[in-house]
Amino acid sequence: MPIEVTFSIKNKKLVVKDTSTQYKIEMSATSGGWDEYDPLPKGKWVIAENPSGLREYFGLFYLDSHINDQFKDNGKWRDGIRFGYHRRSGSHGCIMARPFPNDLKNMSVPAATMKGYNLWDEVQMLIRTKGTKKVIRYQNDEIPHRKDSTIYRITTYGYLTVTD
Repeated sequence: MPIEVTFSIKNKKLVVKDTSTQYKIEMSATSGGWDEYDPLPKGKWVIAENPSGLREYFGLFYLDSHINDQFKDNGKWRDGIRFGYHRRSGSHGCIMARPFPNDLKNMSVPAATMKGYNLWDEVQMLIRTKGTKKVIRYQNDEIPHRKDSTIYRITTYGYLTVTD
């Protein structure tokens, strides 16, 4: 496995590691917290290009019996989970990364903003160049009121593991 991507809910930490060189990037990260949305369930998620088209974010597909942009969590349907850079904390469930506050000490707002964007650019580059690239086919046909029979093709890059 060329890359390992891990998100710890409890530690609010994202780690993206190139297993061949041991180079790693660590960022603060959150999932959930807005509008009473829960964080993502623990487990493995497929990292994919963003199905919505915004290339700065990745799509995350829960690794269950039907890999797609929809999943059931505690009896509720959820969809549209993304993985990206965000300057604020919290989300509707997506994993949003940003620099650790200590990494931004004594920086001006513009310098801190650029540091965050640069770190996220490194994460994207590592995932897109070192991840195991594969094209999968999927359908968003599980949520009863959002069934879509279209068969989509999307590029994936490996897995993200959500822990504690």
